[in-house]
Amino acid sequence: MKTLVNFKELKIGILGLGPQARRRHLPAFSEMGIIPTIVYDQNPDSVSKTEADFETIFGNKPFPGIAKDFDNFTDFIQVADVVVPPCEHLQIFSSLVEKGIMFISEKPFCRSWPEAVAVLELVKNANLAAGYLENWIFDPVVINLKSVMTSGEIGPIQRMTVRFPNAGPAIYPEQSEWRTRRDCGGALLDWGSHAVGLALHLAGEMSDIVQVSTIDFRSTSRMLASGIFQDGIVEDLAKFEIVLKQASNRIVIANIDCSWQMPWMYSPGYAYRVLQLDGSAGMVEITVENTENGRNYHMTVEQWSGNRRTVNLGLLKRFDPTASAIRNALKSLFIGSAPHPESSLELAVKVQFILAAVRLSAARNLPVTEKQVKDWFAVFTEKYNEPDIVWQKAVQSLKPESKQ
Repeated sequence: MKTLVNFKELKIGILGLGPQARRRHLPAFSEMGIIPTIVYDQNPDSVSKTEADFETIFGNKPFPGIAKDFDNFTDFIQVADVVVPPCEHLQIFSSLVEKGIMFISEKPFCRSWPEAVAVLELVKNANLAAGYLENWIFDPVVINLKSVMTSGEIGPIQRMTVRFPNAGPAIYPEQSEWRTRRDCGGALLDWGSHAVGLALHLAGEMSDIVQVSTIDFRSTSRMLASGIFQDGIVEDLAKFEIVLKQASNRIVIANIDCSWQMPWMYSPGYAYRVLQLDGSAGMVEITVENTENGRNYHMTVEQWSGNRRTVNLGLLKRFDPTASAIRNALKSLFIGSAPHPESSLELAVKVQFILAAVRLSAARNLPVTEKQVKDWFAVFTEKYNEPDIVWQKAVQSLKPESKQ
């Protein structure tokens, strides 16, 4: 792969102009000094909103070209920044690979593990470079947490809590189009992709999956930000536990909550724990308290010997690590490696595998191993060639009335 000296010279196009692209990716490119070459979205309203946002973000810089269709979009770029719903990823990635276009992908990487595996195989067979965006690992909260972990102050990690329950589409209705769809939505895929990626980052990306145990995974009647209740269309409660074996053979247990159960999470005065690492010599905990001016984070470090300290990390309301995630992914494309392996598609596939394991564990009401998950899918990969069909049949098989 060729080393690109200056990312400002990169011909990059944004595919998909929804709220995520306008609110996070455009400002990220502006921060990096990159002006997208071309943009494309089938929705004219999204293009119009992007034009208005572009002027606010980039000032008097010329607006990128607007592609008339997908083929026209790929004619002008080296890299596609894909910011569309995960249910569209397989088809889009396949088309980009066929045209020899590199891409970076928003998470969730795909709708399912079979689709993620198919994309990885396509990219490898084409000897093409592609990257995956996980912005949480670049958040100051996580960076502070990991600095304590790597210092040895609390000893080797034995257990972690990754707790990011949120309001989901209840508080962000403009972003709920794909999140509430039965075929590609739900809290597990949405925030679970973040939480599992972060857990693997903290435990070590090369960690093996020993087993996955679902604590609670279901669709509930959730309270909206307006204070009323609405029956859930997709699973909005997702709590589970992952047992990982690190390269050193140490076991790390990750307890994860990524539910859409907290429309009040941004209410002033509300405080809760978001992250905790328990080591052999101590623990580190991140808590957040909502204030009128933003979200105030605190980090507490306690050693089992009795030493304890609390650090005020301050208000982090305005920080968005998306630019860091994009920069990391682009480095993986052009330099051949990245400072953080979270940009790798292998990591994205691993995240999708764990999310699939949560579904199987929930259906069986038992912990499941890596082999059991693969055996579950093998029944359908032997019958069907298309990864989206494999996923549909596998999920259908978990329903009590279904027959394989």
